[in-house]
Amino acid sequence: MSQSNEKYLESLNQLTDILERLCLSIDPFPGFMGMQTIKAIELDPIDNNSDIGCIVVTPEGKICELQLNLIPGPAELGGYEQDEKFNEIDLSTSERFIYISRAIEEVSKFIYK
Repeated sequence: MSQSNEKYLESLNQLTDILERLCLSIDPFPGFMGMQTIKAIELDPIDNNSDIGCIVVTPEGKICELQLNLIPGPAELGGYEQDEKFNEIDLSTSERFIYISRAIEEVSKFIYK
């Protein structure tokens, strides 16, 4: 591995560590779209052609795809239940850099309110 690649990966690891620390410092962590049941901050996709669904950063500082399923239930009990799942995303190094940078920016908004 070239020295420039090593520095690039070292910088990526440092940014990942910063993101994790920032996320862990937020108490309480915000709910996804105002929900109290799902703790996550949504990130805008890099491009409109992405096959990735809803991208979020979790309270642990992980960047994941949020898969949210609404399950119909009896109307007298509230109408539906929800099932959420956080899936790891296979990102290139440059995509990971972009998403981590965006995540740090979004998370910082909740720290400096």
